[in-house]
Amino acid sequence: MKRAFRIFIPLGILSVALFFGYQWYANRNVVEYKDPQFSAEQNRLAQERLAKTQETIMALPDGAPLLQRYPLMLQLGSDYMFLGEFKKARGVYRDVIKLDKNRAPGWAQLFHAERAMHLFSDARKSIGEAIKRDPLSAQYWRWRIDLERFDLKGSDEDIRKLYAEALTSTREHADILSSYAQYLESIGDIQGAIAQWKILATRYPNESIYTAEIRRLETR
Repeated sequence: MKRAFRIFIPLGILSVALFFGYQWYANRNVVEYKDPQFSAEQNRLAQERLAKTQETIMALPDGAPLLQRYPLMLQLGSDYMFLGEFKKARGVYRDVIKLDKNRAPGWAQLFHAERAMHLFSDARKSIGEAIKRDPLSAQYWRWRIDLERFDLKGSDEDIRKLYAEALTSTREHADILSSYAQYLESIGDIQGAIAQWKILATRYPNESIYTAEIRRLETR
């Protein structure tokens, strides 16, 4: 028993050290605040808007309906984001979700705050929650795909899978199709890009931009 006890203590210490080491590593590049580079006048106006939103929230009665409190809290988070106060905005959006976790906008705005903070894994979870609540939103899917492409540096296979999921979820929304076409062109899959533009050209024959894209790619 004594031998086992002697071994257990160092392992416990090692586990704690590894945990805090991981936390340091994961958070070493976190951006809590970014100077928005405002002029004195711009900063004054932004601070006044923040103060007005705060005052309006404070003036709400305790029993204020959700439909009244929810958008004001979203606005408060937006005011902090505008000022570069990403950590404060994230805290506000977390409070918004506590008000109603079943609404997509709170999760979507939390995603933006976490992405701005470089908390990319958390951002991926948050936008996933937004998509669960509004799977038809092409905008949410675009944000999810952009995160994977530009921040998480996902593989081509991962990006294609995401586009396939987005197309199914949004019922082949035009924004997803055009984004996919642009992505395929960017990685040199010209025929794949043409195929996406052709879907759009067939669906929207009066939109000349789609046929123009097809001609441009076919003459490359």
